[in-house]
Amino acid sequence: MPWVTLLRHKSASRRLFKIGRGASRTACDAERRTIVVEVEIIVPYAPA
Repeated sequence: MPWVTLLRHKSASRRLFKIGRGASRTACDAERRTIVVEVEIIVPYAPA
């Protein structure tokens, strides 16, 4: 699933940027949001 990999890489670089600024809590929130987005993308393609 290459689109999920792209999404994860994009969020990972953003997360590193936020951690670098000392906003680790914001990074955690962003990661949670990323997981939700990934699930929303995967679910429609999964067999019901």
